Amino acid sequence: MERLTLLEISKIAEEDIRTLKTVNVSNRGIKEVDDISSCILLRRLDLSHNKLQRIKALEYNTELAWLSVAHNEIRSIAGIERLKNLRVFNAGYNEIGDTTLANIIACTEVQALILNNNRLTSCSMLGALKQLNALVLSHNQLNNIDFIEHLPKLKKLSVSHNKIASLPNVWLHELTEIRINNNRLTRLPDRIAAAPALKLLDVGNNLLKDVDSFVDTLNMPSIANLNVNGNPFEEEDDCRAKILHRLKDLKIYNGLRVPENDRLPSAREMIRRAKVAVEKRKVPKFLSSVWSYKVLPEEVIEMLSEAGLLPSEQELLRKRRKMAGRKEDKTRNVSEQKDEGEGERKDEGERERPVQGKVEGKRRNAGEKKAAKKVQQQEEEEEERSESEESDDEGSDWGELEEVEEMDF
Repeated sequence: MERLTLLEISKIAEEDIRTLKTVNVSNRGIKEVDDISSCILLRRLDLSHNKLQRIKALEYNTELAWLSVAHNEIRSIAGIERLKNLRVFNAGYNEIGDTTLANIIACTEVQALILNNNRLTSCSMLGALKQLNALVLSHNQLNNIDFIEHLPKLKKLSVSHNKIASLPNVWLHELTEIRINNNRLTRLPDRIAAAPALKLLDVGNNLLKDVDSFVDTLNMPSIANLNVNGNPFEEEDDCRAKILHRLKDLKIYNGLRVPENDRLPSAREMIRRAKVAVEKRKVPKFLSSVWSYKVLPEEVIEMLSEAGLLPSEQELLRKRRKMAGRKEDKTRNVSEQKDEGEGERKDEGERERPVQGKVEGKRRNAGEKKAAKKVQQQEEEEEERSESEESDDEGSDWGELEEVEEMDF
């Protein structure tokens, strides 16, 4: 179908076009759209994955509230300015440039705007869309997004894969998610990091060099999901420990769930554990999460010092590096463990004798269970990463947009 006509719509919908509220004609090879204004009640239209270059024919479908023209060849969105009821507009993966953005400004009720993977270099005029709460501009050529200070209702922002070197230092009280990975940030503004509702912050693959400065900027400990992977400061030995100490509610760090034993306990709990450690004459385990004695209560320092259970900070650092090395080796050996488990099963099978069938079978099962347990642990970690990671590819945008795509009005 190269041309979308009323006749084609009636065939697809199999009902009176005057009562239609939803039409899905994605992946139909459509190049042109006729005047379909006779669909007077049409509120949701999916024209994604076609070959459209313009959408002007839709200007008389003024009841439209949800429109997707993603994955087309669109250069101009002229005509959309007449769609005053539009709430969700998805025009990702097209060839839209800066000049045609003027058409969307007239749609003052738009709440979700998706323009990723286009040819945008400036979006300053989007500051006029005061109702926006979800904005996706990733994979463009933007170097400035100062206009977001004019979007008081913004909750979700994705500007990954651009050329942004700085963010405006503005209060965005409703902001819950910000994805700005793969840009050129050298610092994070205090007010952005202190957004009271912020739950997800993805600043991976930027140019952040000072972990102490970054941690000091994180004034709101409510962040539950943080990605800093690929920044220069990640090479510092205590980067992870410092961040976990600052963000008490952090559940996902660089795509992996944070184990409870990686966190420093509360001051009261540290004192309690220190007393137990002194009684048992053992160094308390929570010291493995300490990078500096500045984070320890004075009572704990005095107690452990008097008991001779307080290692030097240099010794702590050495142990932390050793632990980090073990974790790295464990990750590197995932595939080796799988191969080893398979090899053990094969070797045991070759050595098995009919007379010793039951005994060898039990041993083999025990070996298999042990190997399988190790493999399962590694697979669970990998699964957690794939499920929870807010990657820097297309998924990082569309993970949040599944909710947006289902918005109904």
